[in-house]
Formats: sequence, C-alpha cells, structure tokens
Amino acid sequence: MAMQKFPSKIGPEIILLISASQVPLTLIMIFQKEWAGLLISALAIVFTIHMFKNTYYLVDDQYLTVRCSFFVNQRIALSDIQTIRPTNNPISAPAASLDRLEIRFGYRKSVIISPRDKQTFINAIQAANPACVYHSK
Repeated sequence: MAMQKFPSKIGPEIILLISASQVPLTLIMIFQKEWAGLLISALAIVFTIHMFKNTYYLVDDQYLTVRCSFFVNQRIALSDIQTIRPTNNPISAPAASLDRLEIRFGYRKSVIISPRDKQTFINAIQAANPACVYHSK
C-alpha cells in the first residue's frame, strides 16, 4: 500500500471558538493603537492557521503517523490498533474538529483524531489490519 495522507477536518465549531476570542482582542488592539499587542494577536492567528494546515494523519504499510505541527509526531503500529469509534470528546487532541475518531491501540492507549475523509481513513486502517474493529456508535 502506498502512503496515504489524511488532512484533519477543520470544524466550524473550532473556527467559531477561535474567532470569538481573537477578533474582539484584535479590534481592541487596533482601536487602542496597541501595536505590540496587535503583533502578538497576528502571530497567534498565523500560528493557528499553521496548526490547522499541519495537522494530518499518514497511513503506510506498517504505521499510522499522527502529526500536529511540531507538537505531536506519534507513530502507531497498525497491527497494534484494536478499535476505532466515533467520538465528540472535546479533550485536547491532534484534531481540528469535534467530529472525531478515537483509536485504541496497545495496552489501554488511545488517540483522538479528526480525518476529513473518515470512511476512507477507516478503510485504509482495516485494509492493513483486518483485526481492527470499527464501532459505529
């Protein structure tokens, strides 16, 4: 199997949450001519965009690699993946949407991700590891 890249879905709820906090702060900085604060706000926006663009999941013959900018670089052996199930758990995770999948692997380990094309992602995992079970709810 060739390596497949699955970008993270970017959920409107995440965009709304970030916008609701950043836009008012940025406007205040502009109106009060707080240029240092505006620079910090702009850097936060650029950083957020960078995180969204650099959150993705790679599936190759042996591994699932979970990437989130320079914060997360986790490799999971496909043979260790036991189950995949949908979740909306808001816990901090390498996922840019609340439309998520929980992947359980190894001994009591899990990771929560949000591939844009969930079904193709699940199919890729199950093709490499037929023992992996998908629980639809």
